[in-house]
Amino acid sequence: MNAPTRSDPATGEQPPPDVRGRHRPGLRARLTGGPSPSPGLVAIVIIVTWLAVLAESTLVPVNPALHRVALFVHLACLVVGFGAVVAVDWIALKWLLRRCQLRQVLAVADQVNLLIWLGLAGMAASGGLLRPDLGSTLTQIKLLLVLLVALNGVQASALHRRIAAFTGPVPRLLLLRSVLAALVSQGGWWGAMAIGFLSSHPT
Repeated sequence: MNAPTRSDPATGEQPPPDVRGRHRPGLRARLTGGPSPSPGLVAIVIIVTWLAVLAESTLVPVNPALHRVALFVHLACLVVGFGAVVAVDWIALKWLLRRCQLRQVLAVADQVNLLIWLGLAGMAASGGLLRPDLGSTLTQIKLLLVLLVALNGVQASALHRRIAAFTGPVPRLLLLRSVLAALVSQGGWWGAMAIGFLSSHPT
C-alpha cells in the first residue's frame, strides 16, 4: 500500500512526482520577498548617503558624552555587520571545499543580509558623529573603503539573485564574480578596521 502524501492546502491536489520531496526550481528566489530595487538606484542612494555622512561629520559639535555613545554604537554595528559577512563567507568557503551545497550558501546569505546592511548603516551614522579627521589620508582611505564595501554589497546581492535563478549548473563566470565580490568585501572590511585601529592609537 502506498504511503499517504500531503496534498496542496489550497487546491487539495498532490504535487507532481518530479518535484515532491526536493528543492523546487526557483523556490529560493520566491522567498526573497518580491522584486528588488534596481542596483543602480541603490548605488545612487548609497553614494548620496555617504556624502551626507561626510557633511554631518563637519557639523557635529565637540561633545565627549556624545562621542562615547557614538563609539559604542559604532563598535556594536561593526560586530553585527562584519560578523554577518564572516558567516556568509565562511559558508561560501565550505562550499568551495565541497563541504556544503550552493543553496546553503544562498540561504545563509538571505538570512543575514539585513544584518549586514543594518551594521553598515549604523557604522556610517555613528561614524559621522565621531568627527573623523577628513584631512587625514588614512581617514580618507577608510571612508573610500566603506563606500567600496557598500557598493560591492549591492553587486553581491545582485549576483546572489542571479545565481539563485538558475535551476541547473551555474556558469563558472558568475561563480567567479561572486568569489571576487567576497574577496573585495573581506578586503574592504579588514582594511577599514585596520585603519580605524591605527587612527585611534596614533604613534
